[in-house]
Amino acid sequence: MNPTKDKIFLPANYVVTAVTPVNSEDIISMSEDNDKVQNPDNSKSKVYTENDQNVLQFDLSNSDLTEEQKDLLTIFLHKNRKVFAENLSELGRTHMYQHVIETDDAPPVRKRFYRQTPQVFEEMNRQIEQMLKYDIIEESNSEWPSPVVMCKKKSGEMSTLDLLTGYWQCGLDPKTAHKAAFVTPSGVYQWKRLPFGLASAPSSFQHLLTQVLRSLNYKIALVYVDDILVFSRSFEEHLNHLQLVFDKLTSAGLTLKPGKCLFARKEVIYLGHTISKEGVKVDSSKVDAVSSFPVPKPKTNSFFSCSEPEDVIPSVNLTSISSQENSEPLQVNFVYTPTNTSIPSVMAVGAENADDTVIETNPEPTQIQETNTEVMPENIGPLQKECFDFKHVYAYLENGTLPDETKLAKKICLKASQYALLDSILYHFYQPRTRGRKTDFCVKQLACPRQFRNDLLKSYHEIGHFGFDRTYLAIKNKYFFPGMYQAVADFIRGCDSCQRAKPHVHAKRVPLTPMPITDTFARWHIDLIGPFKETKLGHRHILIVVCAFSKWTEAFPVRSETAEEIANVRHKEVFSRYGSPTSLVSVRGQGFMSKLVAAVTQIYNVKHYFTSSYHPQTNSVAERTNKTVIQCLRTIVDENQYNWAELLPGILMVFRMSPSASSEFSPYHLLFGKEINLPVDTTLLPKTDINKNLKVHIENIIDCLKIAKRCATDNLKYAQEKQKKHYDKNTALPKFEIQDLVLMYSPKVPVGLASKLHRKQDGPFYIAAKGLNHTYKLRRCEDNKMLKSMINANRLKLYTPPDHRPDQNAPPPDVPRPDPRREEQPNFQNPVPPPNPNNDQCSKSRC
Repeated sequence: MNPTKDKIFLPANYVVTAVTPVNSEDIISMSEDNDKVQNPDNSKSKVYTENDQNVLQFDLSNSDLTEEQKDLLTIFLHKNRKVFAENLSELGRTHMYQHVIETDDAPPVRKRFYRQTPQVFEEMNRQIEQMLKYDIIEESNSEWPSPVVMCKKKSGEMSTLDLLTGYWQCGLDPKTAHKAAFVTPSGVYQWKRLPFGLASAPSSFQHLLTQVLRSLNYKIALVYVDDILVFSRSFEEHLNHLQLVFDKLTSAGLTLKPGKCLFARKEVIYLGHTISKEGVKVDSSKVDAVSSFPVPKPKTNSFFSCSEPEDVIPSVNLTSISSQENSEPLQVNFVYTPTNTSIPSVMAVGAENADDTVIETNPEPTQIQETNTEVMPENIGPLQKECFDFKHVYAYLENGTLPDETKLAKKICLKASQYALLDSILYHFYQPRTRGRKTDFCVKQLACPRQFRNDLLKSYHEIGHFGFDRTYLAIKNKYFFPGMYQAVADFIRGCDSCQRAKPHVHAKRVPLTPMPITDTFARWHIDLIGPFKETKLGHRHILIVVCAFSKWTEAFPVRSETAEEIANVRHKEVFSRYGSPTSLVSVRGQGFMSKLVAAVTQIYNVKHYFTSSYHPQTNSVAERTNKTVIQCLRTIVDENQYNWAELLPGILMVFRMSPSASSEFSPYHLLFGKEINLPVDTTLLPKTDINKNLKVHIENIIDCLKIAKRCATDNLKYAQEKQKKHYDKNTALPKFEIQDLVLMYSPKVPVGLASKLHRKQDGPFYIAAKGLNHTYKLRRCEDNKMLKSMINANRLKLYTPPDHRPDQNAPPPDVPRPDPRREEQPNFQNPVPPPNPNNDQCSKSRC
């Protein structure tokens, strides 16, 4: 039967109906003429009485039905007796789903049982025996026992259809059931059904009921965990819909609890909402606590409104009040004594009979922490009274005056409990928050007017330029004003000295940009290392040249870092031997950027790329080779360090024979198609006769080279992806824009100055243009001079000028306004051409 107007497509192997034996006396039919229930033999309908066995009692008193419809519904429900279960003996068990407990490779967690009261222990044993009897649990030797927590379950929960202990009707995977074991004083047991309390139990049970009612869900029924809501347009249609739901539950082996099922109600409470013919509204019981919350009265004495600033405020506990029938509120008068008195005195007087009221004082009083405030002008009280932030609180504490606006008046009443007037000076009382510790003191803070806030922030921060935490805590111990937390943060963020002297905390690097993969000797990386101890031939440096693809390495000892030495090695040792490469990468050293080196590069038609300033990561191939060469030299060099140049050929041989971690091939193999032979290899390895098959041997070498290059290229791509994924875990794209003010990190220290005391943030600059690979062109704000090299984003941080900080002394604006913008910097990249005197339009504009 399809109760809807929509077409329903049934999948293959879908169970349409289930055949079960029934009692012939329970068969009824519904007449379309008079909607009366009759037996198949047209005899009188069977009447169920309370004396009949297996008769269920349903409360239909609040249903929106006639008496005839109630009788019809009662007979209908008894006809579906098998879908209901009154106790665990009738509890169903579904065959459609088994819950699996997944713990991966986690070790077992074993705990001992909790101690219980005799009454709870007796109830726990009763339930365990009952669950053992009905095959819900079994004894176990599991290594995953957990203690039992007994909770009182709320009864009478309203819903339309509710399953009887729904989780227990779902099976538990026998292979993982031992992980849900529980321990009691009487032994260890494990569940055979899905227990309450598992982290994934709600989602599993929701999945089960969604599968059971998948063709009815959102059409005639709604399901949430074990609560089912069935809705219809008419009573006859509702009976059909209920029958469809009952059939689905019966075929799945699930049973309902009769006492928690409500039928044909005018309104039902479902998931915290009341659903009726009028629509859906929030359950009133959920909002009563908020709507009935008492509104604070305007005139309430502040707890801290005392005449002496050094009083002791005791903690008062009401131990017993015998006059409970007294309708008038209890009046408590606090009588304070000076702090040098050992025990404070407290007198409590009831409304009618003071003798019946007993109040006990805490022998450990709560003290107000005294702090030495700064010297303030004598007229601080009138300034507080005129300050916009405190004038309403001051007036309320002084004479009980409240603003006319109701919302503002309530706000002032709540805030006033944190303030006190002491000698006509307004103080704010603050109780520090602690983690797991009980505080027994309050901090008295002077309410700081707006006229002194800038000087206050400047005095406390610039004395040592400490960070936010120290500065804020130091001010908070003595002063208070609204928004002080953000004011301290803004002031420190705009401190010029702090921005220049302190490193950029919480800064994230820019994402990694891998270099393109080229052919052998297509791109060389070149760098200089040294100086070393001068050799007999006058060599002090090493010029390193590395092929980007094969990692073939050359190392040439040179006498200096001059352009002549570099140009000579490039011409005689690199270009003339390996040919003209496509590109060359080097750092921005003076020798590499000279005109002589540029001329040699231009002759061989080589594109020379330079790293950005103080960013050697671009030349990482040469930098990594430098580190390995230095480690090898440090290991085998003599103590006098004169022979380092003589050791370079042997080190280069090791470089060329060792496979690269990225390509997994040795540089020698990628050049010659075979591995290099060491002296030991000539003795152990058999010799190959190439005279007979020279042509075949050459073809094999060429094929090996092709295969090796193809495999090396794939390995390099994989290595780059892996390195980028690892590097980019803590990176972020830079958010710098043109004309942003920035500071630039400069590790260069002037001669004669200590490196640890030198401020390494230079600037401020403003960004004039964006380059490739997260680089920027900068201009100095002081003289508008453009820096020659591009600057990587890792060296930049945003700069906040001191004059851009909010003025804490300024009065609050009547209308919110945005922060003032800085003046737009001129665009020096595309300067405006001078006007043409012959152009009339320009002449008019100039006039």
